[in-house]
Amino acid sequence: MIFGFFISGRCKTEIFHFWGYYRNMDVDTFLAMMYPFLSGMAFLGGTVFLMIAVGIYRLRFKWTKVMGILWGLLALMVIVVSAEPLLFRVYSIWGIALAGVVIGSITKKRQLSNWSHVVFNVITLVILMQAINKQQLPVVFQGDYDEIYLIGDSVSAGIGGRDEIIWPAIFEQETGCRVINAAVAGATAESALEQVDQIKEGGKKLVIVEIGGNDLLGQATPSDYYDNLERLIEAIRKKTDGPVVMLELPLLPFKNQFGMAQRQIARKYSINLAPRRYFAKVLCTPGATRDGAHLTPEGHQLMAQMMQQIVSKYFNPAD
Repeated sequence: MIFGFFISGRCKTEIFHFWGYYRNMDVDTFLAMMYPFLSGMAFLGGTVFLMIAVGIYRLRFKWTKVMGILWGLLALMVIVVSAEPLLFRVYSIWGIALAGVVIGSITKKRQLSNWSHVVFNVITLVILMQAINKQQLPVVFQGDYDEIYLIGDSVSAGIGGRDEIIWPAIFEQETGCRVINAAVAGATAESALEQVDQIKEGGKKLVIVEIGGNDLLGQATPSDYYDNLERLIEAIRKKTDGPVVMLELPLLPFKNQFGMAQRQIARKYSINLAPRRYFAKVLCTPGATRDGAHLTPEGHQLMAQMMQQIVSKYFNPAD
């Protein structure tokens, strides 16, 4: 029945109507709609919604089972599109526990359903707490820093427009902190390795890493990105053992592994990872980008404000 619906003319018509609407939608509207997913905030809601849906499904009424299935499918769609960077084995165990609840209910094996439900709830709560924790800025040690070095791509380097004032310049002017901007338009995690040469050894410095958008949107595989990002961070660590702040990428659907690469490397090399909701908030603000990726003057102003919010945690209150 479901398969028949999907190949029916009615479904095809609805799909074409949606596609036509999507194609005619401006970038600002689309990004505003996508913010909950790109930021990972929708994952939190989807996870809670899934727990509720499973609870409703287990009630002994036909209408609650139908409602639980529909809500559960909607919650799963939200979770998938949110692309939360979890290990594959975590998703697998989570899915097995959910399958146990469903199979136990269908086969009327209450013991299987009950135990699976307990395990599912425990796993879901652990995942939810971890996801909430990942949305918080890391706890850092404050200090006095002589300068800030920036490794990045066109978000930080700009696109070379006439009279373009990029966010690092705005940040420097508004904070008085000296910023050495090594960012290059079109840079990837691999090519950004050359930017590290501009970091001077010695002195108290803070390094900001804003890289990966071109890898995510280009031809790089998650494995390539992991290897290149690790080489980049290793090169930075040879220059300084001070704080390094990396901006987490706003993730597109099914691009979880790029986010997982960032989190694994951040954990391995003691890098402070700024949650993706910060970067996503800038990109998804109406008027902040020209094409969804490159910042407008308003976008550069927002980016500078966002970076002040993040970086201010690293400086002593008196600074």
